[in-house]
Amino acid sequence: MVQRKKITKSSEAPAATGTTEANGSSAKSSQYKERPPQFRYQKVFARAVLSTAVFAIVYFTSAKEKTSTLAGVKEFLSLREHKVECSPESFETEEEGRELSSCLPAHCGRFASDNVISEAELIKLKDMTINIFEKFFPKDDEASLSFDLLSEKLSKYDSLSKNVADVLKSLQPKLIDTLSQRFKTSHDLLSITNPSYVTKVTNLTTEFSEHSHQLHYDKEANKSIHYTLIIYLTTFKKNFNGGKFIFVDMENHKKKNFVVEGKAGRTVGYTAGSENKHFLEKIVNGANYFVTLSFSCNNKALN
Repeated sequence: MVQRKKITKSSEAPAATGTTEANGSSAKSSQYKERPPQFRYQKVFARAVLSTAVFAIVYFTSAKEKTSTLAGVKEFLSLREHKVECSPESFETEEEGRELSSCLPAHCGRFASDNVISEAELIKLKDMTINIFEKFFPKDDEASLSFDLLSEKLSKYDSLSKNVADVLKSLQPKLIDTLSQRFKTSHDLLSITNPSYVTKVTNLTTEFSEHSHQLHYDKEANKSIHYTLIIYLTTFKKNFNGGKFIFVDMENHKKKNFVVEGKAGRTVGYTAGSENKHFLEKIVNGANYFVTLSFSCNNKALN
């Protein structure tokens, strides 16, 4: 008799199948739960937020690096100076340089001081300026004006001409001594030269004020100028708004501004080469009065 083998179904197979299905279901469930919540354009939004944050950091960081106050209106400055590397324009030609070497700057830069001129000298300068504008510009109360202090036009008014000459003559030794101390130069050959002028700047511009609002340096106008002094007759935020005097430097291939806020009696001096490029901000309201005096080492060029 042939014995037939009994074939029995394994009870383990279904169990294994059941386990596989359970694990697959669990994995799918786990994968679903771990997926972060999303909404439409999420990646675009995230990139926009990141870009904005980076832009803000760069902008505000660079803004802090761009501007420094050389002289604030609320400060009383005995002296503040900032030295810079001299440009070739700060020196004369080789032939003239040998003759005037003692008068040329030992170093270049700019400074601000509130105690160069006295209160009495400030009053004299103010009176002189008012008299000039009343004589030559009686109907231009609101316009920006400038008048050359060494102009031949002054000869038409003997008393005014004498007043201007007396004021400049009285101030010149003190101002030359100030320049000599700051830039370590001999004062023997220095004297006031053209262009030297009194100025009123308002929000009504003229050809002169338009030029002053553009970046420039003083030797562009007259190569014989070596130093410039500005004496403020009015005060920022009291007599005028806007009108800051700004030096522009290049440091590590980036622009850096050094700001001067005008203050009555404040003197600002600087070497006249391209190391001291500058401009005047436009006036918002009021009137900014100041005196600009140019100094030359070359007495032969003076009249």
